[in-house]
Amino acid sequence: MSKRERKKSENRLRLIRSAAKAFAAQGLKGANINLISLNAGLGKGTVYNYFPSKRELFVAVLNWAASQLNGQMGKTEPGDQNGIARLKSIIVVILTFYQERPELAKMLIRTVAAHQVEHQRAVLAAFEPTLAQLQAALAAGIEQGELRADLDPFISAVTLWGMINHQAAFHWLVSSRPLDPEGVADLVTTYFVTGVRNL
Repeated sequence: MSKRERKKSENRLRLIRSAAKAFAAQGLKGANINLISLNAGLGKGTVYNYFPSKRELFVAVLNWAASQLNGQMGKTEPGDQNGIARLKSIIVVILTFYQERPELAKMLIRTVAAHQVEHQRAVLAAFEPTLAQLQAALAAGIEQGELRADLDPFISAVTLWGMINHQAAFHWLVSSRPLDPEGVADLVTTYFVTGVRNL
């Protein structure tokens, strides 16, 4: 990579990081493009040298956030865990990521809560590998007889994803307690599995 290409790549990443903070605080509609550029240490309007629109920048931030989380997910291996134990392990990874990167987590949760179909589709597309891991754990639980055979792994994965996000949002917006990935993972897994366990 040439010096010019490296500089361009660095500037792009600075804009993405600045935009993540802006989208977390103000949402897509409220975020100011010029302030995103200035807070990245670049000139006004520099965003448009890298992204044709605010929405393209938003999608780039989503994809960057997803790549960070998916990188963490890739470090976990199923080993000899059963489906339910695997679910809990995945939830711990997601919540630990949220704890370590709150601006990305808050942007994601704010986007999902906005109930705009186009943006929610962008989230689902970006985080498809994460949902795929949840699906695989659910499918393993079904195959092992822990979970009901009539369970739809994809719909259940999306439902579980929503529960994880709502718990994280609760801790940031309502609770005075810090987010506890292990404790919340226990809670979410117990509540979810109680409804879908094969009795």
